[in-house]
Amino acid sequence: MPRLQMPRPVPTLTGTLVTLRAPAPATDARDYYEMNLDPEMHTWTGNHVLPSVEAAQKELERLVGMPDVTTWLIVDNPSKKVIGRFFVCLEKRGEMLVAGEGNRVARPFWRKGHNREARALVLRYLFEESKADRVETCTWAGNVNSVRSIESYGFEFVREERRYNGKHRAEMPMRHYADVEYELAYLQWCQTVGEAFFRRYTQERPWREGYERRRLYYRLHFETLHLWLAGNNERALRVAQAAGEIARLAAAP
Repeated sequence: MPRLQMPRPVPTLTGTLVTLRAPAPATDARDYYEMNLDPEMHTWTGNHVLPSVEAAQKELERLVGMPDVTTWLIVDNPSKKVIGRFFVCLEKRGEMLVAGEGNRVARPFWRKGHNREARALVLRYLFEESKADRVETCTWAGNVNSVRSIESYGFEFVREERRYNGKHRAEMPMRHYADVEYELAYLQWCQTVGEAFFRRYTQERPWREGYERRRLYYRLHFETLHLWLAGNNERALRVAQAAGEIARLAAAP
């Protein structure tokens, strides 16, 4: 399915360790160039070490000019240095709005919480602002650091396929993942599966912080969509009930 045009301007997402903001090619070029000097960053990507600051600026200009992709630079809050980048795109699959995501962070900031916070900020934006129903990502199976990062955040392994890797000049397994929280919430409020299922599931993968609040928004999104499709009184009542639950939660001390 074709990607959707992404909203502009790119919003700024602020956390404790990092801030995600739109690239400013002229002023960010040197930081971006220096961040990309480490060959280890490019082992599993289609990119290479950039040859100059000028090349870094052109790369940022290309990213900014892509209407169907939102690109953020990941900025380390204490130093104000650019330490990585994050991108997302959206596409419609039937009634579902599906987001794709990908990122990279400079090696000195691996396993220090920067990438984890950046992903948390992006997922919150995708679910709460973009109203995505599902978030997907993928990585080469040999990229052990990426696999660990994705799985530690709660993404579920969906499938593996073999693809040609041009940098390694060989077919290699590509692993596909999805954040299934929305779908699990659907199972929960529709009582498609019982409490025994969720007890066992959360023993293996505990709910992320804030799930109970997000679950209410997922339901409001679902019911509003089906009110638009069906337009009957039963759906209108369900929308009102979902909105009422959110209002009660917001009013609680």
